[in-house]
Amino acid sequence: MSHFGLSPGDNISEAVLGTPFQLYTITPTKLLDAGDDTPVSSLISPTGSWLFPIVLDGKSRAILTVEEMDGKWQAVTMGKAGLAEEMEKLNRQWPKANGYEPKLIAIYQAASYFFTIPELESENFTPLTFDGAGFAGYRQKTGPEYASTTTLSSMLSPLKETVQDNISLNRQ
Repeated sequence: MSHFGLSPGDNISEAVLGTPFQLYTITPTKLLDAGDDTPVSSLISPTGSWLFPIVLDGKSRAILTVEEMDGKWQAVTMGKAGLAEEMEKLNRQWPKANGYEPKLIAIYQAASYFFTIPELESENFTPLTFDGAGFAGYRQKTGPEYASTTTLSSMLSPLKETVQDNISLNRQ
């Protein structure tokens, strides 16, 4: 139950789906070719997955992942309680009501999630933090959570190294 963000005694019949968000990625080729001044928007591409927060008692508890398969939208996974919690924090800090639409980016070869706020400068690219730390030990410098962003250029070197290492490991 905890994998799904639920506790004993939760009335799951009261769970509802929250506002979905699209999942993006950056392919290894684009990442490895990127320079410090590359706009994040030119690197990201949709994965085809839409993530729906499962909301219970006003809190995002888990994520329902939906993908189009054979011309029909189908639920493919449910879980990711930690991601549900972090996305709730991110959307609370950068709300759609204020004109923001954060984009969630999965870098599979780095096993990490990042976000960008397209309405800000073109190079903002910030790791999501789980248990206070994100990719390459990144930590938020100011509160509240996700109030500050960092840049692609500050993440690029460790990301390229991690992605290249993981690609090399898979070729062996």
